[in-house]
Formats: sequence, structure tokens, C-alpha cells
Amino acid sequence: MDEMTILQKLICEIDRDTDIPAELKKRKKAYVLQLMQSAAQYITKVVEQGVQIQMLEGQVDRETKEMLAGIDASRTKIHDSLIVKINVVNRLCAEYNLDLICPGEDNRRQKGDFALELVTQYFQDRI
Repeated sequence: MDEMTILQKLICEIDRDTDIPAELKKRKKAYVLQLMQSAAQYITKVVEQGVQIQMLEGQVDRETKEMLAGIDASRTKIHDSLIVKINVVNRLCAEYNLDLICPGEDNRRQKGDFALELVTQYFQDRI
């Protein structure tokens, strides 16, 4: 079997933690799920934005610009939420003395790229 991912190790550490109540364990593990959901949501929005830009290339009417601006605003909002969730899970990793899931600078592009890596890793490791 492959080596456990940091997120799998984190879930195991949370489960082993006898110093916290069950409800807090449940909440901590929910952060991991929320991170995965945000990563998938972000990737979906980036793909939607890219495809729409390609399909609408050359169109400069007001309606098209407003639609693309709406998609961009939505992507930015999802990206902001993703970054918050990465930071929360990074703090949990630090709490349990694990490597951070997304180490490095606080760089938006790096965090977005991490979302793709996380989703890709999930699909490679799925049962």
C-alpha cells in the first residue's frame, strides 16, 4: 500500500487524540472534507472560466463582458474560501506535528495550483 498522505495522517491523528471530545474530532475532520470540496469547486470554476473565455473569444459585447466578470468574481470568492480552508488544515497539521499540506509562501497562485494537486492525488489514491 502507498504511503499515507498528510491528510490521511491528519485524520488518523485526530482519531487518536484522546484529549478532545468526539464533537471536536468530528469538526476537525469536517475541515478536511471542506478543504477537498473547496479544491474541487475551485478547479471546476477555473475550467468553466477558461472554456467560456475560449468559446467567447473576440466577443466584446456588454453581456459577454458581464458574464465573464461574474464568473471571475465567483472564482475569486471560491479561491478566497479555498485559501482559508488550506490555512485551517495547515494549522491542524501543525497542531499534530505533521508536515503542512501546502507549505511555502502565502501565494494565491500556489494555493490554486495546490487545489489541482490535491484533487489529482485524491483520484490517484481512491479506492
